[in-house]
Amino acid sequence: MKSWILFLLFSSSSCMLAQTLIIKGKAIDIHTGKGIASVHIIGNGVQGSITNVDGNFAVSMERKSILTFSHIGYETKKITIAELSDSSIIKLEPRTESLNEVVVISKSITAKDIMSRVYDNFKTNHAIEPVYYNFYNRVVNCSVKDSTLNIIEEHAGVVKQNKLQLSRYALEKSRVKAFSEKGNSDLEARRVTSMTKMAIDNIFRYREDYLKKGASKKYDYELLSRVELLGRECYFIRFYTPEHTYYKQGALYIDIEDYAIVKKTIEENDGTILNEVNFSKENQKWYLKSAINYHTNDNITFDLRITLYNTSGKTDGTFIKLTPKDFSHEFASDFSDDFWENYNYVPLPNWLRVQMN
Repeated sequence: MKSWILFLLFSSSSCMLAQTLIIKGKAIDIHTGKGIASVHIIGNGVQGSITNVDGNFAVSMERKSILTFSHIGYETKKITIAELSDSSIIKLEPRTESLNEVVVISKSITAKDIMSRVYDNFKTNHAIEPVYYNFYNRVVNCSVKDSTLNIIEEHAGVVKQNKLQLSRYALEKSRVKAFSEKGNSDLEARRVTSMTKMAIDNIFRYREDYLKKGASKKYDYELLSRVELLGRECYFIRFYTPEHTYYKQGALYIDIEDYAIVKKTIEENDGTILNEVNFSKENQKWYLKSAINYHTNDNITFDLRITLYNTSGKTDGTFIKLTPKDFSHEFASDFSDDFWENYNYVPLPNWLRVQMN
């Protein structure tokens, strides 16, 4: 159930600087004709958007952009904006990889070898201080029992990150709306879940034990295969520890050339994703591109958060530290503000639209 709901959250907007054309379409499996969820759409190396559960997307890009459609289970496809229309269907070919390929990889290099190189190159690949991102952030709060929508938040602006301090924000726009009695009471009590959870995306401030050379000794790592993700060839590694810890198991996608982290996930025992963060290479460094976070609150409500990042977001605005109490009725909105149409986005999934109307 959690996994299904998490996939439905893959409907979002993203702050972009160059917006000249909005393209809407659908990514489908070329053989089955079914929509593909969570396909990453990148234009000229810049994160654009992510498809929703039905495979639908809408992306705003420069007219000369080359869009790359990337998904772990499918062959990467590149297409120019000129080849697209308002109702484009993007057909993706499933990726196949034989067992022999996996065996050869395992014999030539081990998961331990790969992780050792990740530790040695970590600061070279990821140490950027400070870094500015334009961001789009959505937080959805629902009932655990029946997925009743309580509150939706959306925030756009610039976030400044470094490895020593908490993230600082320069907000451009925010809107918050309650859709239930629980949501209204939380809104009045100033207990809205805020975008401050974006802080856990900072790979240096929240560097989990499985990414630390010393602490990683309590984990087992297994190299499973090679995959292509966000236009890069990656080693696919799973990790696990029998010890009692929040970061019990998950997966890592390690760039074959740089030994940088392209993607990392934390999972529950049943494989449900609790946290996912993606990175992309720009100017010889690896930057945040997208993040998803799932969190339950005393088994009563759950928060689903998705954030998209774009580098070069430095602004003359004032950067401040924000806390959950900063998001309350003062940001309440009817969600009809045209401002949001200037951002890349994926249409909201039906389960949210029905409850919002």
